[in-house]
Amino acid sequence: MEYDALLDAWEPYIVHGKRHPGVFIRGMQQDDGKVLQARLEVGGYTNPHLHSGEERITILEGEGECIIDGIRTSVTAGSTTRIPPRTIHQLRNSGNTPLLVSARFTPPFLQQETTLL
Repeated sequence: MEYDALLDAWEPYIVHGKRHPGVFIRGMQQDDGKVLQARLEVGGYTNPHLHSGEERITILEGEGECIIDGIRTSVTAGSTTRIPPRTIHQLRNSGNTPLLVSARFTPPFLQQETTLL
């Protein structure tokens, strides 16, 4: 499936009134989970946060860092990372081009179920 055919327009990523700097999202709901696509501009990052369910992120373009429970790992196009439920994590664009990410949440979650730290 082509993401562009399925996803809405890019929106700033705002959770509980707090914006994730340089991060834009769009998404869709599927039977087995919620899929978001995120675009992190150069220098963009998500604030440290956690969800009640599992998250799997796949890097579609660019390079960055995924920080899970304080452990920093480099991520590049094609890499996939599993984030267990209730695990503090953060994503940063450390490259020179936008970082494009696909994130699948199982079970699907609502923004109000995200805990910012």
